[in-house]
Amino acid sequence: MLKLILAFQLCCICILYSNAQNGAANPAKRPHDWWQADWKKDSIPGISLGQAYEYLQGRKSKTVIVAIIDNCIDTAHEELKDFIWANKKEIPGNGIDDDHNGYIDDVHGWCFIANTNSVIQEKQSSGEIGLYKDWKNRFENIDTTKLNDEEKIEYDWYVSAKKTLAEKWKIYELASQLPIDSVTLTMDSARFVNYLDNLCKNYGNKFLYDVPFASLSFSDRYDSILNQLFLLIITKDKNWEETVTDFDKDNKTIPGFVQGFGQFILWDKYKYADTTTNFRQMLGDDPQNFKDLYYGTPSINLKQIGGKHATPIAGIIGANRYNNKGIKGIADNVMLMPLVTLVPNGGFDEKDVYAAIHYAVDNGAFIINISGRSDISFSENIKEMKEAFDYADQHHVLIIQGAGNNGKNLDSEKYFIGQGLNGNEHDTYLRVGATTALMNDSLVAAFSDFSKKRVDLFAPGVAIFSTEPGNQYGNFGGTSAACPIVVGVAALLKSYFPTLTAEQVKEILVKSVYKPSVMVLPPIHAGFTNKISFSLLSKSGGIVNAYNAVRLAAEMTRKKK
Repeated sequence: MLKLILAFQLCCICILYSNAQNGAANPAKRPHDWWQADWKKDSIPGISLGQAYEYLQGRKSKTVIVAIIDNCIDTAHEELKDFIWANKKEIPGNGIDDDHNGYIDDVHGWCFIANTNSVIQEKQSSGEIGLYKDWKNRFENIDTTKLNDEEKIEYDWYVSAKKTLAEKWKIYELASQLPIDSVTLTMDSARFVNYLDNLCKNYGNKFLYDVPFASLSFSDRYDSILNQLFLLIITKDKNWEETVTDFDKDNKTIPGFVQGFGQFILWDKYKYADTTTNFRQMLGDDPQNFKDLYYGTPSINLKQIGGKHATPIAGIIGANRYNNKGIKGIADNVMLMPLVTLVPNGGFDEKDVYAAIHYAVDNGAFIINISGRSDISFSENIKEMKEAFDYADQHHVLIIQGAGNNGKNLDSEKYFIGQGLNGNEHDTYLRVGATTALMNDSLVAAFSDFSKKRVDLFAPGVAIFSTEPGNQYGNFGGTSAACPIVVGVAALLKSYFPTLTAEQVKEILVKSVYKPSVMVLPPIHAGFTNKISFSLLSKSGGIVNAYNAVRLAAEMTRKKK
C-alpha cells in the first residue's frame, strides 16, 4: 500500500529578515498587510490589491466557490464564518444523502481522513516507505539485465526510495542520543548544544551559506529563525515545518527548542522509519481502490486534526473585508469549501487528494487550492493522480499549487500531478513560488522552489499575516502562503468577470505579472551561488499583480463583446 506525501510547506524561513532595510522592508515597520501593497506607491513588492479594488468600483460581482484541500478550516472564525460553502441541497443531520452525490450530510464539505465515529487517521507514512514496502520483494537482488523498459524505470524508483530512506535512518540513529526529557532539557542545555555541534559535523559542519552552527549566537531571542533553518538543513526533510509551527511561537529558549526538536524527531521517525504499521486501517478504506470515493465523515472541524495550515490559507483568500477585524482577504465574494485530507502527523494519501478533487469539481468549485508540493516520484499511483487533474481540466476547474519549500530547481522533475495522462501540462494548472518584502537580491524566498519550466509565477510568501484557529491571527509563510494569494486573485477575477473560463484566468494571471528588474540570490539548494535575474526563475518571470490582472480581464471581456 503506497502513500503519497505532498510535502506541505508550513512556515516561512525568517532569515530573510536579517537583510531587512529601512522603511517598509524592515519587519518592525512593515505593515501586516504588506503583501497587498503596491510597489510604485508603497515601495513594497506586493500585489497592488488596493489599486485593483479602486479599478473595480461600481462593478457587481458573483460568488465563486474555492475548494481548499488541506486540514481543517476554523469555520467559526470571525473572519471566515460568513464565507464557508454550504451545500444547499443537503439537509443537515438527517442521515440521508439528500442530493444523491454519494456523501451523507455533507453540508459544508467533507473530511476524508476520519471515519463516521470521528476517529481520525493520525499518522501517515512517506511515499518512500510505501514504495520500499511494496516493491522490496520484486526488486531486491534482482537481475536487472532481465528487466524491460518499464520495469527498469520502476527499479530506479525503488533504488532511489531505498537510498532516501537509508539517509534518513542515519539521522534517526544520531538523533537517538537526543535528550528529550523536559527536566533534563531545562537543566542541561549545554549538553544539547554540544549534541547539535556533533550532529552538524556529521553533515559537513555547515548551516546556511556555509555558516558553522557553532558560531551562531544563543540569546533570549532564540526563536523561529534558528528553529526552522536548523531543521531544514540538518534533517534535509521536506516536512519539517509541521512541527515547527507548533512550538516556534511559544518556545523562545533553548530548552523550548530542544523539546520541539525532540518532538520533531519522534514525529518524523514513524513517517520514514516505520515499515510495518497500517496507519489507515481505522478508516476501513482500501487506498488502492480509486473507484470507491465515498468514505470519511461530514465532520470538518475535528480538533484533533487541527487547522493551523488551512485556516490562514482560507483567510488569505477570503477573510471578511468589511468587518474591520484583523485582516482583509483578497476576494470579497467567495465561498470556501473545506476538504480535509492533510493527516496531522504526515501528509496526504494519494487517494484522498484524488477523491477531494473529484468532490470539488462535482460540487461546483471553480478553483482548487492545494498548497502541498506536487512531487510524485515515489508513487505507484501516478496514473490515478494524473486522471484526477485531467478530470478537473476537462471540467474547466482551475488548480493552483505551491511549488515547494526545498529551495531547488524543478526543471528536471519528471513526474508531477499538473500533467495529464498525455504528458502535457494543463491550461488549468498553476504552480507558485514565494517572494519576500525586499526589493533587492533577497526578493526570492530562500526556501522557494523555482523553475523556468515548472513554476508559472511568484507571489508573496513570507510573514503573511492571516487568520489562525480560535479567532486568532499570526504570520504564515512558505509557498503554502504564496499559493492562496494567487488563488485569491484568481477568485477576484472570476467574481467580477464571471464569463472568464479557467483557462482564461490562468492566461490573465500569467500575462499580467509584475516583472521586477532585479538580480537575486538563488534559493538555498539551487546548485549555484551567483546572483541570477529574477525573470529566469519562473515561466512568467514575475509576481502576481491584482491590479494588472483586473485591467487585463476587463480588456479581454470587452473584446469578447
